[in-house]
Amino acid sequence: MKRLQKAKAVFQVSGKRFVMCNDLRKRVFATAEKLLLPEKQRKELFDAYQDIGALMIPEDGVLPDFDAWLANHATSLGLTVDELLSDEDGIFENLMERVEAVKNMILNLQKFRRVTLLDNMAGLPLDRLIARLEAARHEAEEKAKRELAERLSRERDDRAEQIENAANRQLRSPEVWLKTPLPLHGDQTPEQLAADSQEGLEKANAVIRKILDDQRAAQFAEDLRNSLVQQLRFQAIKHVPRQDLADLWLKQHWPELGGFTPIDYCVDEKTFDRCVEELEAFASKAKKAKHW
Repeated sequence: MKRLQKAKAVFQVSGKRFVMCNDLRKRVFATAEKLLLPEKQRKELFDAYQDIGALMIPEDGVLPDFDAWLANHATSLGLTVDELLSDEDGIFENLMERVEAVKNMILNLQKFRRVTLLDNMAGLPLDRLIARLEAARHEAEEKAKRELAERLSRERDDRAEQIENAANRQLRSPEVWLKTPLPLHGDQTPEQLAADSQEGLEKANAVIRKILDDQRAAQFAEDLRNSLVQQLRFQAIKHVPRQDLADLWLKQHWPELGGFTPIDYCVDEKTFDRCVEELEAFASKAKKAKHW
């Protein structure tokens, strides 16, 4: 111990304990790690190798014996197994990364993902495994395409049925309307427009709402016109005591009304007021002419 103290490899602390200096401790630990490195790296590689084997089923074949595979790989690199497992210059690291890449590639294939197959499979016989997983991925993709096509077809039929039901409930001639091209929507029929997409269905329903709004507006205008024509008839009788003259005024085409009869000219409150003005002028002239 005195020699170690003299060499400043250890020093005494309180309690008569001896402690290694930091430099010596580091050298001891580094030496121990180096001695243990082959075993540590062999375990890491073996675990990854076993992980790949666990992903295989009998029809994929089996992996070769790990030690035989490792020896062959070391030989191909011009190294012994001990030299490969003791390597700290990147050769072992490259092998480990390659094996991990192979494992991750297989895991992605199992999840039916498209992957770029590795050129170097680290010398592992994986052709049958990869062929099986590629076939399974292709089958899964085809199944997904079929299911998507079936779902889209059901959705198209459902939207077409929805617009048909809406038209039947709200329109007077639904069959005709459903098959009539809509210029504002690329000349698609309402059936085609609704079937294409949810947005198309909403547009077709908006067309129905527009038709109903126009119908309500037209009905309101017609009701207003009928009411005003009735009022105009009353005004005619009121201003022209002679029924025959009142009827004549209502049915005659007047230049002052653009060549229309008062009944045809009167469509809103503005034209009603204009008709009453002309009626009053007509009545005044008739009265002066002593037609009653």
